[in-house]
Amino acid sequence: MLRIPLQAAGTTVAPNLMFTLDDSGSMGWECLPDSICVGSFQVGVMPDMTANWKHGVATADSQSVFNMRVRSPAINLQYYNPNVRYQPWMKKDGSRWPATLATQARVFPEIANDTSVINLATLQSFDRRWCISESDCGASSTQSIYLAQYYDLTSGNGTAANNFTLVQITAAGTYPSVNTPKHAARNDCAGISCTGAEELQNFSNWYSYHRTRMRVAIAGTSEAFYAIPATFRVGYGRINNSAVGNIDGQTTSTVEQGVRPFSLNEGGSKNAFYDWLNQQIPRYGGTPLRRAMDNVGQYFSYTDSRGPWGDQPGTTSDTPAQSCRRSFHVLMTDGMWNSDAAPTEAAKANVDNSLGPVITGVNNQRYQYSPARPYQDEFSNTLADVAMYYWVNDLNPGLENAVRPTSTDPAFWQHLVTYTIGFGVSGRLNPDTALPGLTAGSQTWPEPGENRIANIDDLWHAAVNSRGRFLNASNSTQYAEALKNIVDEIRSINGSESGVAVSAKAISATSRSRKYVPTYSSAMWSGDVEATALSISDGNQSAIWRASEHIPAFASRNIVVLNSAATSVPKSLAFNWDSMTVAMRTQLFGANDNAGRNLVNYLRGERSLEGNGFRQRASALGDIVNSAPVLVKDQLDGQYDFLPDTDSLRAARDSYRKFLTAKKLREAQLFVGANDGMLHAFSDSTGAESFAFIPGSLLDKMKRLSESNYIHDYYVDGPVVESDVYDSGANKWRNLVVAGLGAGAKAIFAINVPVVASWATGASPPTPYSASTSAPSANDVMWEINTASTGFAELGYQLAAPEHGVMRDGTWVVIVGNGYESASHKAQLFIINAITGVLIKVIDTGRGSNASRNGLGGVRLVRNIQKQIVAAYAGDQLGNLWKFDLSSSTRDDWNVAFGTTGADRNPLYTTASPEPISAAPTYVLHPSGGVMVLFGSGKLFETTDGTDTGARALYGVWDNVAIGATSIQSADRVTEASSIVNQSLSNTALSDTNGVFYGLMVTPVDYATKRGWRLPLSIAPGQRLVDDPEVSIGRVMMQTVTPVNSISCQNNYMRRHAFVLDPFMNAIVKPTFDTNADHFINATDSLTAVSIELNINGPATVVHMLGTSESGLVGSGVGSATSQKFQGNSRSAKRDWRQLNQP
Repeated sequence: MLRIPLQAAGTTVAPNLMFTLDDSGSMGWECLPDSICVGSFQVGVMPDMTANWKHGVATADSQSVFNMRVRSPAINLQYYNPNVRYQPWMKKDGSRWPATLATQARVFPEIANDTSVINLATLQSFDRRWCISESDCGASSTQSIYLAQYYDLTSGNGTAANNFTLVQITAAGTYPSVNTPKHAARNDCAGISCTGAEELQNFSNWYSYHRTRMRVAIAGTSEAFYAIPATFRVGYGRINNSAVGNIDGQTTSTVEQGVRPFSLNEGGSKNAFYDWLNQQIPRYGGTPLRRAMDNVGQYFSYTDSRGPWGDQPGTTSDTPAQSCRRSFHVLMTDGMWNSDAAPTEAAKANVDNSLGPVITGVNNQRYQYSPARPYQDEFSNTLADVAMYYWVNDLNPGLENAVRPTSTDPAFWQHLVTYTIGFGVSGRLNPDTALPGLTAGSQTWPEPGENRIANIDDLWHAAVNSRGRFLNASNSTQYAEALKNIVDEIRSINGSESGVAVSAKAISATSRSRKYVPTYSSAMWSGDVEATALSISDGNQSAIWRASEHIPAFASRNIVVLNSAATSVPKSLAFNWDSMTVAMRTQLFGANDNAGRNLVNYLRGERSLEGNGFRQRASALGDIVNSAPVLVKDQLDGQYDFLPDTDSLRAARDSYRKFLTAKKLREAQLFVGANDGMLHAFSDSTGAESFAFIPGSLLDKMKRLSESNYIHDYYVDGPVVESDVYDSGANKWRNLVVAGLGAGAKAIFAINVPVVASWATGASPPTPYSASTSAPSANDVMWEINTASTGFAELGYQLAAPEHGVMRDGTWVVIVGNGYESASHKAQLFIINAITGVLIKVIDTGRGSNASRNGLGGVRLVRNIQKQIVAAYAGDQLGNLWKFDLSSSTRDDWNVAFGTTGADRNPLYTTASPEPISAAPTYVLHPSGGVMVLFGSGKLFETTDGTDTGARALYGVWDNVAIGATSIQSADRVTEASSIVNQSLSNTALSDTNGVFYGLMVTPVDYATKRGWRLPLSIAPGQRLVDDPEVSIGRVMMQTVTPVNSISCQNNYMRRHAFVLDPFMNAIVKPTFDTNADHFINATDSLTAVSIELNINGPATVVHMLGTSESGLVGSGVGSATSQKFQGNSRSAKRDWRQLNQP
């Protein structure tokens, strides 16, 4: 699941990324840290071979504490850990190297054509130098050892033999034991525990692909770099490549390949990178990090077209270079620097304690580095000096200085930002805590030198000086995660080029006079909501308020947090240090420590803490990316006065009209989620924040938001919906907001929004609520569910809006697809009690597995004339459109519609090739009975989605089963491809139009023999539908997005097209758009134009035009110039328009 917004912008100028690998001899060691097995000798743990970096092997003596320590993962962090799943290295195409059998484990997979194998699952004898300590290896002798083994540290600190328990992995065993569950990370094991075969396979994978530091580096790097976009320009090298060669016309060492687009296409570097990576072996050399960093810096100082700043590096292209391009260097090492200094004399000076050059840029920018903490020190010829040299100097003076500064990097000139990873090494300072002291002057950088511990601090110092980041990893899992975090951060920083993006809009349904535009800036990950007055007659707009300007003082904010331990009201507590339980404080801060008080205040919005160990923010309001806001007052009318006159629903039916009146007696509140960990409510009249809620599922990751090296993540990022439900236990109606957390966590919550109490018939209504009493409080948190909740283990990330209503058995429910990245990767429907959050039923489609990952996307409910839920539609990631039959009043009858074929449940329709369906379908009544289900294919939430150019389409499929009738006949579904009529879209814009329009060549659908239509999306590769279609005035509006391929230093939006279509795909008889911009839609406009390109960077919304059912408005994201009227279909306008007010 992507951690940064992918839909925010199109292709910005791709950054340069140079990766430098430590290939020193210590990378061949099999222990971590060094002290475990490095002394007078370099001792290994596996007797497969010895070499210059492994002089001997730890003894196999079962009584030896040294044997136990080096073969225990609690002591030797490099050794096999049964709590970790080890996988073969990832290949360039996302597949993996073959898993080798424990009886034939590959010894040297990194050596081409080497066929050496070893049997790990039998007792074997080896003639080796066996060592009883890191400083005592005897002469060669023969010892026998069972290789697939490890020692559990069961007590003590590992200094005595009775501290350990030997575990030998055999095919007949169960691991950890029959009665002990496996670790959560061991998802390679099918059962509660791991079988012997599963454990042997995991050990074999560790042996072949993870047993040395170099192999861990290969494994982690292959994982992290697979996610790098193809547009990024990646180069690589190694620290012991001292041979001088010609790289892009320049003589250099260290660098083995200059930056190139990281694609698999000809001329791309991904093929060569993976070939290079998978063959890396330790070299007989030291750790010349200063020389390596200087060589990389010199490479980035090349200014001709073949160099890293050129438009097409390695060529003599005369295309101008992009002046805003960023450049990054990632250096990993397992040791402290030694040997060669930087060859560049100026880089050996005390650069961070010297006045830097004056640099000017666009918009009258001016910068000169003046020695300051935490950058400066008293020493020359350090790694930090080299890093500072290539940050503080303009590396390409011939280019305009137009790099966009960020909150952590003020440089606007061409410079190099360095990230460093220390693998299994620690310095004198703690990078997690020492920076505030270094900034304040209460601590100083220690002096580095040849093979000094302080050189590890210098590695960190180098990252600080270049405005990068230092990450320390103590095991293979942490190394892979550290490198992934760096890649994500670079993606995030580069994404700041997109500027402000619009994620969604909500329109006031009462006056249709306002819209609410959430925005975010990725430069500092801040957000805002702007309320805009909208004249629906001409589209003109003016701002009313911005939420960021009306956040209350931090101590005054009404913020509550879920108390997961609470079983009764209140289920949340005030988000204050003193109010929270000890367990909640520990979950938030990691300890019941009063230092957490500052963290809470920071998260509440205290700005004075920023820069003093806490991340700087543009405002207290976090970025709002995917959470669609909802305005809550009185516009929702569920028409529940049409409910049937039954014992379970009579009270609800009879009181609903009065409840609608009661909702008018309060202030309107706008609810939206943000990636600051909160659901926010804002007063519609002033924009002031009135309420905020922190889900308990996020409490343990809230601390990350305060970290100065914060890498963007999602928190409360799912759509928010409003729901009216009847609480029979309290004998009253409730008005709820329900939301999933999007990619923030696998969770959903519901909050009650206050409504004035009912009043006696004939009495005057009570006094309306004020703004403060209209907002929720701690008592209004109804429930929150996540994967730890009973029955919800299969819940995935909720990216779609929840649906809600009342079932035919009288139960009020919330209904969602299980979402993405669930435990089993199947597509399932969850039916949840809307009042309690208790699971009522899971309906499993049976489709999906670890090998064929699936998940159910957005859901659309179908109600009968009495407003009861009778069916649901949803698509999955394998191209299946499912119908769920909910027509019965008996829960046991709720199931997937259309029966089964063999053991497989039947979808209503399946795309010809697997096309992911993520957006919720919509529907209109079909003239011949049943409904026309309208949907599109596409997704945009995984790392590789931005470059996916697979064929996608828009669809209309006729479900001919009458609403409310049981759908059990498999013959009623659509299985014949010939029954779907293909339509044709012009892939070039129409001429003679004012705006960019595309035409449709319609082949009318004859429903006597056909079941629907398909419109391939052909305007540009990668075009797809990810936003829910909307029905209005007899038309369906379906929006598509297409990643932009053009590259520029200017802001770029993802291309958006709005399609306004006849839902039945009849012949076009009148124009749809005002294509000639004369303010009328008539015969002078293009008849075929059904799609318009929108110059916006967020989804559009249909707004009904006052006084007519014949036209609509496609609302813009920003500015009025992009609004566009369209003409509807009067035959079904009234019926379909009413559905726009439905949840």
